[in-house]
Amino acid sequence: MKKNDKIDVLKEIWANIPKSETEQIPLPPEAIVKKFLNLFHPGEFFYDFFNIQTLSLEYVSPDIEAVLGYAPDELTLSDFLNIMHPDDRDYYISNEKRATEFFGKLPQEKLMKYKFSHDFRIMHKNGTYKRLLVQVIPVHFFTDGGARTLSVLTDISYLKMHGRPQLSFIGMEGEPSFYNVGHDEAFRAVSIPVSK
Repeated sequence: MKKNDKIDVLKEIWANIPKSETEQIPLPPEAIVKKFLNLFHPGEFFYDFFNIQTLSLEYVSPDIEAVLGYAPDELTLSDFLNIMHPDDRDYYISNEKRATEFFGKLPQEKLMKYKFSHDFRIMHKNGTYKRLLVQVIPVHFFTDGGARTLSVLTDISYLKMHGRPQLSFIGMEGEPSFYNVGHDEAFRAVSIPVSK
């Protein structure tokens, strides 16, 4: 099939795209943002703001009900750890420790240029387990230590239900990334480039 023949085939396919009765479907800005967020996530998700100094979830999006069955104000940090799969709790704690070490090694100007992600299983309100991918980005570092973070938790149960949780540090704005950081390798061996 020639190049132009392929284009003609595509034109025929696209000619069958449904037509709208109106010029543009009116959507409020929040709906447009939610639609685009859904585009970048491989499953249902919710997000939260967590204050490490107060150990409190300052905000949990209502989407948690669709993902885990809980109301936004129903879970504390302690509850969250209690419904985590017992086999994944130690990995979760290890990942949080490694993230603290990672961010502790970064120069001040790179603190906001990284996010970290890891996964774990957690119990839905109905008693079944789901696997979540959590992506965490600091949004504020306190001068006396600790941070406020934004976490996006995505249901990836259909992609991965079993297996060892993975940890990655994702560089933004041109920073290098470190994928699938092992739990048994010496983290200190990972070099973090310092800008000149």
